[in-house]
Amino acid sequence: MAIKLKLLSIPAAAIAGGVSKRSIERWLAEGRLTRYERPGRIRVLVDAAELRELVTPKAVIGSNAGSSRRRKG
Repeated sequence: MAIKLKLLSIPAAAIAGGVSKRSIERWLAEGRLTRYERPGRIRVLVDAAELRELVTPKAVIGSNAGSSRRRKG
């Protein structure tokens, strides 16, 4: 069974990821995102799931960042 990818244009990927079009283009150039093209078209497309993995914040284990505790004293 073939896997069906949800592909987004660069402008749509930028909106979906909450980043600029330039960021998407840079990530494509750096190889952080896979570049897809449809035959006969110049349009570059990005996999939505791959983009989601790249822009989703990762939890930092053992970090006190964002802690609302204050020292007593």
